[in-house]
Formats: sequence, structure tokens, C-alpha cells
Amino acid sequence: MKNSNQLTRFIVMVAVFSAIFLLGFIEKAFSQIALNDLTITEGKGAMTSGLDAVISLKNSNGLILGAQANNERSNLRFGKKFETKFGDFSILATGGAFKNVPWIGPMFLYEYKCIDLFSWTGIGMATNKNFTDPGWKPTYFFNYEEVGLTLGKNRFAYSFILFTTEKINHFVIYRRTLPLNEKSKFFVETTYHFSQEIPMFVIGYCHSFSK
Repeated sequence: MKNSNQLTRFIVMVAVFSAIFLLGFIEKAFSQIALNDLTITEGKGAMTSGLDAVISLKNSNGLILGAQANNERSNLRFGKKFETKFGDFSILATGGAFKNVPWIGPMFLYEYKCIDLFSWTGIGMATNKNFTDPGWKPTYFFNYEEVGLTLGKNRFAYSFILFTTEKINHFVIYRRTLPLNEKSKFFVETTYHFSQEIPMFVIGYCHSFSK
């Protein structure tokens, strides 16, 4: 118990000093930062559950700062978007906490015309593979891969996730977007979970703040 308390205090101290350092860096890097978009969803999907919110901020240099949160978990994201003639690449560092266990990992996004790719991996600091207690041992947490095809207002996707010690889960996803105006849209999403042999449903709203 004593060791656990000492570990918690140490993590808090590191987090505070890291936050102070990052705030100074972010203030300089994001001198022209502005809200980019906000997405709110409700339901169960491959990577969402319950009431979920994702917000992202961006500046003219392509630097990105974002956060995702729901009633079970949350994470922060920081990275950069590269726009090229071969498509748009985004590389982000992400981190959060799951069952009081801190985790970090890279996130990659790629978009070219109607094709998009998404890859996200997390490594946690836990004492065991079930993530019941925090510790110093790097432990595999999750890996999520997704490929999507957008045709007009319709998006079709396939994804899979490897989560801790569980077996691989496969998903097929269909999303229908219903634009409300130039900056806002409503969408409905259906995901089929092959391992559990059940459909899952999500409704969502997205608003773009970019000019």
C-alpha cells in the first residue's frame, strides 16, 4: 500500500512538471491555435461507447492538439498534419489512463481522395496484462487498425482491434452522413461485431470551426 502511494505521488509529480514544460512549448507552437472541430457521439462502436466527445485544435502550421473523453476513459493527442500531393498524413502522440493505469502510444491517419487509413497503438505501465494495477513494466494495451472508403455521403470500413489478452475482434462499419449546413453534419453509424455476432449503433454530430 505504501509503495502504491509513493508510486502515485511520483506519477503526479512527473505529470505536473511535464505539464508545465508542455504548456510553455504549446503556447509557443500554438500561437495561432484555434478550434478545428468537435464531434459528439452516443452509442456503441468499434472505438466508442456511451456518450463520447472528441475535440481538436489546429494552427496554420498543421500542429494538432486534441482530446477524447467519455464516462469510462479519456485521452490527449498532440501531433502534426502533413498535406502532400500523395495525400494527407497525420502523426500524433497520444496518452491517457485506463483503470488507473497510464498508457501512451502513436496514432497515424492517412487520407487520399476517397480512401482513409487509421492506426492506433497503446502501451501501458501495469503490473499485469489485465491492467488492474499500475506499475513500471511496459505492457501491451491495444492495437486498432481501420481502412475506409467514402463514396459521397456514405462511408464503408473494415477494422480490427487487439485488446490486452483478448482475441482479435473484427468489425465492418457503415456510416451515413447527413449535412445540416456547411459546417455542421449529423451522422448515423452501424457496426457489425463479428466476434460477438451483434450489430452496434452510433449517432453523432460534428461541427467544424475552421474558416
